[in-house]
Amino acid sequence: MKALCRSLFAASLMVIACFAGGCATTGSTGSMQMFTETFDLVWNAALAGVDALGAQRKFASRSSGTIVALMPLPEAGGAVTLSIDVRRASTDPSLNAGADVQVRARMEQGVELDEELSAELRRIEDEYLELVTEALSASRRNRRRFP
Repeated sequence: MKALCRSLFAASLMVIACFAGGCATTGSTGSMQMFTETFDLVWNAALAGVDALGAQRKFASRSSGTIVALMPLPEAGGAVTLSIDVRRASTDPSLNAGADVQVRARMEQGVELDEELSAELRRIEDEYLELVTEALSASRRNRRRFP
């Protein structure tokens, strides 16, 4: 019983440390959405979402599921970096079990993050995920028309 309590206490400390570390990063928030479509379809929609948002792709690796894009935000005096991770819902690639998209918008170093700017970063993340959803909906419509 003591070992279980120690393990739970250690796990709690790790969670607290992770949250504290996340709060310490400059201008960083994050949003995630799960999709039932295959990784391939979600990956393509994630790329389309970046383009529809008007961001410039700086890096995209399908094998790692990582996309990095920049988007100017002149009213904040800098640019937003979008870090996007597309992950398979299952570690077994033979299962087409869906995929998750996580997006984190953060300001470049030196830009002070206030409540208004934090809200704008969350809005950008939400808009990006909506664009991914729209791209997947369009993909579904096209598949129905062209079986």
